Amino acid sequence: MLAGVHYDDMVRRERAACACCSMGRLVFAAFTFWILIFLYLAISLFTVQLREKDTNEQKDFSMEHERAAQDLMKLRRENDGLRKLLRKETQKKIEIKKKYEHVRAKLTNAWEKRQKTDRRAGTSLDDAFGQEALHPHFSTEYEMARRAVHNSIWELYYYLNSQFSWHKNLPFENHARNQMLSLLGQSAALGNIDSADYWRTKELANISANFHEYFNKMQNPDDCQAVRILTCDLNKRCGFGCQLHHVAYCFIVAYGSNRTLVLTYDGRSWNYASRGWNYAFLPISKCSFSQIFKPNEKQEDWTLSGDMRNSRILQLPVVDSLSDRPSYLPLAIPQSISNELLKLHSNPPAFFLSQVSLLLKFCMIPLNFFNGETDVLEAPMISGDRFQAGGLGTVKLTSYFKESSSIVA
Repeated sequence: MLAGVHYDDMVRRERAACACCSMGRLVFAAFTFWILIFLYLAISLFTVQLREKDTNEQKDFSMEHERAAQDLMKLRRENDGLRKLLRKETQKKIEIKKKYEHVRAKLTNAWEKRQKTDRRAGTSLDDAFGQEALHPHFSTEYEMARRAVHNSIWELYYYLNSQFSWHKNLPFENHARNQMLSLLGQSAALGNIDSADYWRTKELANISANFHEYFNKMQNPDDCQAVRILTCDLNKRCGFGCQLHHVAYCFIVAYGSNRTLVLTYDGRSWNYASRGWNYAFLPISKCSFSQIFKPNEKQEDWTLSGDMRNSRILQLPVVDSLSDRPSYLPLAIPQSISNELLKLHSNPPAFFLSQVSLLLKFCMIPLNFFNGETDVLEAPMISGDRFQAGGLGTVKLTSYFKESSSIVA
């Protein structure tokens, strides 16, 4: 009886154990199935995302490729257009050059024939044709407008160069530069039509010759006590070059006031030459300082007002202390030649001041003793005693007063 009870308990226990095992297996199988489903869904979702990303990248790439292809086609069309334009311009330049060479050859032959004819007749080309034949009769307005156009082309060229330096590798840069250079050449050639350049040079030479002829008469009057005089003191407290500028200023004021310029005491107190200006250079006038005064006459201080303005002898101060400034100081030009200079020269004040500088050059012709001093310094350089393999240097007239207190002993 007892054995039967134990047997039943064992059977029940085995059945319970089997039931537990079956439930555990069922739970494990369900968990495993859930894990597989989760992995499948995750892999599927990741695959879909990858496919979408690849699709978007392919679309972006296609769009970029299409855009690049369109830009390339646009650049090709522009390049083809520029090449065609360059070929046309090159052909035009070749044709213009051929025409220019043909006309030049004809003019050269005509010029040579005319020169031969003039030589036989014993006359020059200018005498044969006369001044009127070589005068293009260009008006002042035309010449000023022509120079203004030429300057505007230069300014445009400078502007384009500036822009090209900021924006690199522009496809039309070289063509634009060539076109601007061609335009500048054509504008320059326009200024020489009908031998206009020769005419300008000749007219300016005539103005220069008349100017210096007038100065020569002004500085060398027949009677030194009958003309109006302007005296100029050389000893401005500055360097040699500055003092030469001071002499140029005196010449300009003398010309504007129609007076003969005379150096105070003939420049004998000049601190750059112990014996004076006339010891180193030629006198600037045949009138010496002692010859200009009449008995009991004295010089008056510079002024433009009152009776002193009509004084025969005026003493000009340095420009730094000039209170009563005349209207003919630079950059003014003489009214008598203003129209011609405006027609012939792009910078009339510069031309006028260059003529004054030439006066200084003529006035600074060294005397014999000065030439001897320079010959002594020049001899070793020419003989090669100092420079065995050639020499290179500069000559400077210092503007520092203390460092150049005496040039000529």
